[in-house]
Amino acid sequence: MVTKQGTFMNDKKCIKCQEVKSLEEFYKSSHIGSRQGSCKMCANAIARKRRKDDPETMRNLDRKWRESYLEAVICKTAKCRAKKAGIPFDIRPSDIVIPETCPVLEVPLSSSVGVLAQNSPSLDRIIPELGYVNGNIMVISHLANVMKNNTTWEQCVLLGRYAARQIADRESIRLAEQPHKQR
Repeated sequence: MVTKQGTFMNDKKCIKCQEVKSLEEFYKSSHIGSRQGSCKMCANAIARKRRKDDPETMRNLDRKWRESYLEAVICKTAKCRAKKAGIPFDIRPSDIVIPETCPVLEVPLSSSVGVLAQNSPSLDRIIPELGYVNGNIMVISHLANVMKNNTTWEQCVLLGRYAARQIADRESIRLAEQPHKQR
């Protein structure tokens, strides 16, 4: 079937280079079933030029996008790690829930994209060998994830017991150092 512009239904004319190309050579548009006006080659050239001409603005736009779509960024980086490690991956950004506070350390999570801090959100595999699959992931702080990854559960329990003893000892020392009130 031929359109009014003389192209086939599976072809489209690029608004930049004016060449008729197949639909696969155009990025999908946000409108359902639609494609962008510029072909991929022209769109990429425009993006490269924009990045070269104003790198600071582009960095800020990238940062804002990453902050707005943090779940998608976390999902994409997890997918790369899973592929590299050869572990299962079957999650989508909608499967990732970022809580206000870390469920392990009970500290507020801060989502500063591009800056890895102790309270940055981090995707944890509850049972590591199962991979990144729905029901086996949760978002915790980066510090909690590092602590969890570098110890066994038994070591975590021992550390907790040690911390409880230290807190009790400090409290007893503090109480012993307080002067007794005279009547």
